[in-house]
Amino acid sequence: MEENLFKPTIQEGQFEATKSYDINKLFYVAFFGGILATIIVSTRNAKWLKITKQTINLLIGIGIGLLLVKVFLSVAVLLFYLTEKVLNISKRILNK
Repeated sequence: MEENLFKPTIQEGQFEATKSYDINKLFYVAFFGGILATIIVSTRNAKWLKITKQTINLLIGIGIGLLLVKVFLSVAVLLFYLTEKVLNISKRILNK
């Protein structure tokens, strides 16, 4: 079983070049831009890489789901904080 290791496996015309964002830079987009910016950049990157439409829609759906969870948790924490603050103020007024 002797193979020629120096023979190219991809012949001319068998591949199509694609462009893509540098994956290392996507961290900065996610960190500074948040979920929405990551969805936008990831969708564009997926289109450039010729990913199927179904997978792109799944990516968008997961991103929107994460965005909704983030908004829900933010509102829940804010309401909890405001409720606790109001309750503490009313306790102080009632104890006087």
